Amino acid sequence: MKPPRSLLVLLLLGLCLVAAELAVRTWLESPAYARVQRDYGWVDAPGTAYVQSREGWSRGRFGASGLRGPDPGDGLRVLVIGDSYGQALEVMRDGTYAGIVERAVPGCSVIMAGRPGLNPLHHAVYTGALCDAFAPDRVVILVNDGDLGDLEASGLLDLPVEEALVRFRAREDLLAPTRGGITGSVEGILRKSGLATFVVRRLELLVGAERRRLGKRLTPAEPGPPAETLPPDPRLLPFYEGLLPHLRDGSEPLFVYVPLLVYSSEGAAPKWPHRRAFYHRLAERNGLRFVDLTPRLQEAFAAYGQPLHGFANSRVGTGHLNARGHRVLGETIAAEAGADR
Repeated sequence: MKPPRSLLVLLLLGLCLVAAELAVRTWLESPAYARVQRDYGWVDAPGTAYVQSREGWSRGRFGASGLRGPDPGDGLRVLVIGDSYGQALEVMRDGTYAGIVERAVPGCSVIMAGRPGLNPLHHAVYTGALCDAFAPDRVVILVNDGDLGDLEASGLLDLPVEEALVRFRAREDLLAPTRGGITGSVEGILRKSGLATFVVRRLELLVGAERRRLGKRLTPAEPGPPAETLPPDPRLLPFYEGLLPHLRDGSEPLFVYVPLLVYSSEGAAPKWPHRRAFYHRLAERNGLRFVDLTPRLQEAFAAYGQPLHGFANSRVGTGHLNARGHRVLGETIAAEAGADR
């Protein structure tokens, strides 16, 4: 007796889904694993594998710390604090600033304490705990143009810094990694299926792009200067200066400004010149160890003839640093990390 045709169809469909799941997990997207909370903030589930293909490509495994592995050794430790520029999932780890520093400075381990969406408020809250957890010999804080926009949007600039940090910490502590009901069920599927995660994230990108397109058509922008030409909120400087004692945490970190650049046949120019000037003023007023990566990226662009931001599968010339950009960043950190050994 032959099995029902419907059963064969279901079996074939199941095999196709299994094959698709394996292919996606191998080359495109890892499941959206639940985050766990440590003293130094929300991190990825320790020991889990990841694959990222939305911008650039990388695969690897998070360490026992929940940060992009491997876990640090016993030699020189360089703690790099930042946002998605610090996690650098767009490039294989060997090609990121971390791999370049570790090859340039023998015995060095780079702790990549970056996550998408972090900003100076996160850094102020968690730098002390990160230093306690990893006992670094050097601390590097990556800053960029988006950090200032995040601070302006925080709604906390009118508060005393200590009160702002208390309120911000309360917000972070309330960010539960899972939810109940239908949303919780969907999150449960995403944590187990790379295919479901891949489909949902692509749909989110499409929905976001369509929403922006419709928004421009239905609500035309009012005439005015582009946002990147406007100076930062004047409240930012005293507020940021109030964060510095928390960022220093008894040490003198190296602040590295990683700019967005506008590439053209004439060269590479800073996209947010006023924000770049803000960091220079902050460093000068407060005696910070500070490196502006702009001229080094410009020199590299002139030498390579290729942008140091962006990827072929996203948009060349914008977004995160590619391997060429990481080479510049890594060489800069390596020179500072190994300077006084």
